[in-house]
Amino acid sequence: MKKLPILFIIGQTASGKTDLSIKIKSIFPSLIEIVNMDSLSIYRDMNIGTAKVSKEILDKYPHKLINIRDPSQNYSVKEYYKDAINVINMCHINKKIPLFCGGSMFYFNTLINGISEYNMVNFTKVKTFINYKFSNYIDNKKIFNNVNNIYKKFKNNNEYKNIYKIKKILSIFITQGFIKYNFKKLNKKYNLYKFCILNNKDNIEKIIKNRFFKMIKNGFENEVRILYNRGDLNIENNKSIRSIGYKEMWLYLLGKISYKSFIEKTIKSNMILIKNQNKWIKKIKKNLLFMENNELYNKKIINIIYNIKNNI
Repeated sequence: MKKLPILFIIGQTASGKTDLSIKIKSIFPSLIEIVNMDSLSIYRDMNIGTAKVSKEILDKYPHKLINIRDPSQNYSVKEYYKDAINVINMCHINKKIPLFCGGSMFYFNTLINGISEYNMVNFTKVKTFINYKFSNYIDNKKIFNNVNNIYKKFKNNNEYKNIYKIKKILSIFITQGFIKYNFKKLNKKYNLYKFCILNNKDNIEKIIKNRFFKMIKNGFENEVRILYNRGDLNIENNKSIRSIGYKEMWLYLLGKISYKSFIEKTIKSNMILIKNQNKWIKKIKKNLLFMENNELYNKKIINIIYNIKNNI
């Protein structure tokens, strides 16, 4: 049985992934279905700070898995995985090729390597107990060691800093008594074409700063103020508000940091994000087709898609 194709465009923040995906869609309007692979673009009313494509472009070139959640709703990687698989299936039923585009390496890695199939845990049932346990441990390493005796999957001892992960694993064990792993990899069923768009290393900080100040000019502060004034959102409980830029602006609106600090912290957080993206990319570089963001490489990608089209 012939394997059906799936396209991926990944890369650092501000590398030109979105523009390339739009160009590809414009050339293959009836063949390509763009699927959002950015963990923040899933949220409605968070447009400027996420560098989301404009409403005009979305009207002309609709994207899947974009604007599907309110900022008050947390959205797990498992939910994304399930939604993405449904989109893939529908694309192939309709004789289309899904094109996943975005910088969320966690989403990308989950789609490529699969996700554990344990039942979703109702964390609220054990949240009070777990938070109590953490509050009574001065040193998180102690509870990390206890969890690691059960889990035995932590890669190094520095992961005691990942409080969210430790709490999640502990909640699974408390409610189920076991942790089950059953990974479903896409490459067993599909032909995966993974393009990675590279930024110019020498200009990356300049690109990030220019993008950031353009975001400010376009009304980012007002966008966050509207969310802030809703009254039902906060940093502690909403992943959306903990995201880069939104968190820093939120702290500024709360009066906890200065405007200058907001600028410095947001730029610094973006640079850290790029470093983390690069780490992900280095881990999987053998399986990626690297491209620079220029006309020559764009034409190469388009030619590859023409060949895919002729063979499905």
